Amino acid sequence: MTIKHLKGSPYRDAVKHWHKTLPNDLYVCDIDLALISFDGESVKAILDVKSRNDHKISTTHERLYDWFIKQQIPVFLITVEHYDKIYCEHCGKHDVVIAEDSDVTITEYTTGESRTMSRDEYIEWERGGVNDIQS
Repeated sequence: MTIKHLKGSPYRDAVKHWHKTLPNDLYVCDIDLALISFDGESVKAILDVKSRNDHKISTTHERLYDWFIKQQIPVFLITVEHYDKIYCEHCGKHDVVIAEDSDVTITEYTTGESRTMSRDEYIEWERGGVNDIQS
């Protein structure tokens, strides 16, 4: 299996940290993924990855999630139970990747309903429009 080494942007992280040092009444937060479609509605859903050990959502995230919901864009939290570490010869570090056979748990932000899905079920969930997380 070929792994694309996708890393967060160090520039984004630097700007985020810099913003926190400013005398400012505005807050920043990030979202992890936006599912984009070029047919019909462009933003299908917001996906935010949470640690299996920490599901705390900041007030800033709550406000952002609520704004997306008002725009009729669903928000889902994703938790992955099992990760693999793959050594990257290019960068000389270990990358964390989702294990091929790992399940993910999808939680709908507005209802709190959750469903654990295999990789194949997740693919079908995305293809089906990401609206229904029920079996």
